[in-house]
Amino acid sequence: MMKSTSPDSKTKFEEELKLYFPDIYQFYSLLKFDRFYREMLDGILDMVNTDSYGSIEIVYQRGKINYVNQKKQLTAEKAQKLTKPQTRL
Repeated sequence: MMKSTSPDSKTKFEEELKLYFPDIYQFYSLLKFDRFYREMLDGILDMVNTDSYGSIEIVYQRGKINYVNQKKQLTAEKAQKLTKPQTRL
C-alpha cells in the first residue's frame, strides 16, 4: 500500500478510515499501540464466531487495559447435560 504525502505519513487506507469512520479509526489506532486491545478483539471475535454464551470482562487501570478476562458458559441453552464420550478399546 502506498503512503500518502501527508505530514503524519498515514496510508491512504488510514486517512479514509479516519475521514469516513472516525470511531473505527480510533479503535484501529489503539490496536497498533496496545497489545491488550488485540487480545480483547480476539476474545470478542471468538465469542461471535463460535456462537458462544458467556462474558468478556475488561479491567482498566490508568486509562489502559490491564486485564481481559473471557468466560464461556459451556452448558448454556443445552437441552440436556453433556456426557463424556465413550472410548473404544
